[in-house]
Amino acid sequence: MKRIINIQRFFLLIFLVIIFEIALNSYFPWIKAIYTGDFTSLKALKLNLNDDNFNKLFIVNSIRLISVVLIVISFLLYNKFLVNIKSKFFFTNNNSRLLIRASYFLTFYAFINYILNYLDIDRNYFNNGNIMFIALTSYTFGTIFKKASEYKAENDLTI
Repeated sequence: MKRIINIQRFFLLIFLVIIFEIALNSYFPWIKAIYTGDFTSLKALKLNLNDDNFNKLFIVNSIRLISVVLIVISFLLYNKFLVNIKSKFFFTNNNSRLLIRASYFLTFYAFINYILNYLDIDRNYFNNGNIMFIALTSYTFGTIFKKASEYKAENDLTI
């Protein structure tokens, strides 16, 4: 079981590195342009920039960065859950809270990307339906773990 958890954590780490790379490659030129006042780095992104749409594109990219932060937080919560499982702490309130919080962050991520995709602003990398399915599954397992920890506590009291 530890081997499977280690493999999951390894793939989670790889996925986080890929997400960070994508986020930094798309957002770093904006930070550099605003900090230095030189907008030539944004021209490399091949955006149709003018005075009218600069603020809109900056806000959209900032919201995308926030959505990346949400998915990273949910992955870190899931990693903490895996560490607890690896340590043989299965049915605890902490595990249920981790899964439920991860589902909330994934739901907010899907909601932000749904709004951005509805506005038809640069389609995103993940399908919102898949993310919502994962979020609902995580929430369901969190609820199951919460009930199991309550039953475990009751069982410990009766013995």
